[in-house]
Amino acid sequence: MSRPSRSQSSSDNGTPIVNQANWEAHDPYVLAANLRVNVVDVLPENTVEQQDRLLGKDLFARDPAQCCALRKVAPLRRTLAGYELWFIRFVQKLLEGDAQTLRLLRRNPFPDAPPKYIRATYYLYQFDRDAWWSRTRIDDYLPPIMARSV
Repeated sequence: MSRPSRSQSSSDNGTPIVNQANWEAHDPYVLAANLRVNVVDVLPENTVEQQDRLLGKDLFARDPAQCCALRKVAPLRRTLAGYELWFIRFVQKLLEGDAQTLRLLRRNPFPDAPPKYIRATYYLYQFDRDAWWSRTRIDDYLPPIMARSV
């Protein structure tokens, strides 16, 4: 799929979300409102300056895994705490092929049969000025599980 130009940016269903004339009026929060999602600022416990004092300068260069764990994974886990119960139940229903649960989704991702395994992964999403996004895998949210392990 080719990348749309700024004047042709669209959501996955083709609805224009940004055009060149009104870009300045859009930021991630406005885009999120247009896409009906909630943007939450997820911050680490320490600022970069505090982290430098505690662990030394440029931790990202010396130990990228520890830096990522402190600055991305731990804050995401802390922010998402409390969502696990509904999510586990949702995954359980998907593994069972529950018709009522599958109707909550835009399309059934498992049209032939319920999946044998489901996993969920944390991703860091980044948006650019052209309303194009990229994602980077951060960590597992839910490791691969099967119906009898839920």
